[in-house]
Amino acid sequence: MKKMSTLLLAATLVVTAAAGVGCSSGKQAASTEAKKDDSQAQRTAYAAVLLAEDRFQGMFEAKQGLEGGKEVAFYVPNKSQEAAIEFLSTSWDKEVAKKEFEAVLGDKALLDKANKAFEEKAKADKKEFKPVAAVAVKEKIGANAINGAKFEDVKISEKDGKFVIEYKGLKYTLTKNGESYKIVGKEGQLQK
Repeated sequence: MKKMSTLLLAATLVVTAAAGVGCSSGKQAASTEAKKDDSQAQRTAYAAVLLAEDRFQGMFEAKQGLEGGKEVAFYVPNKSQEAAIEFLSTSWDKEVAKKEFEAVLGDKALLDKANKAFEEKAKADKKEFKPVAAVAVKEKIGANAINGAKFEDVKISEKDGKFVIEYKGLKYTLTKNGESYKIVGKEGQLQK
């Protein structure tokens, strides 16, 4: 449901921005057109961040294991780190995507715990055990993103072809290439 609502919100922002309202007088119409274009570009940049974050968060999925006979779930990347970064490279700069990917991964102790649970589940299901190479901390996935922000609550500025989107301590920097936007910088921590 969350994924669908994020995609729906992003699509609504783009459609709303594209709809716009015209004016009848020449100067007023030109001024309104410029404001409409700015607003449309800002909404589209904001929607691009929402979609990029949603795409990033979609890289992780729950995998079931067993601990002491009880089912537990761990979140694992659905692609290798290299493949994930390559997949995300259409909406994220590769270095920024790598930094984000590594920020949500757990330590060796969590990885060992997850593999032990996956091995126990494989034995119970009489299947071959294949250890995972990485496991994410569930609470970190999406915790440092603007997913819950309303467009009205974010600050968006544009300078030299770059958009800067700020919200509660987070700062995204995007570039626009044709009709595509790419996150080239992400700084800060989301303040609750």
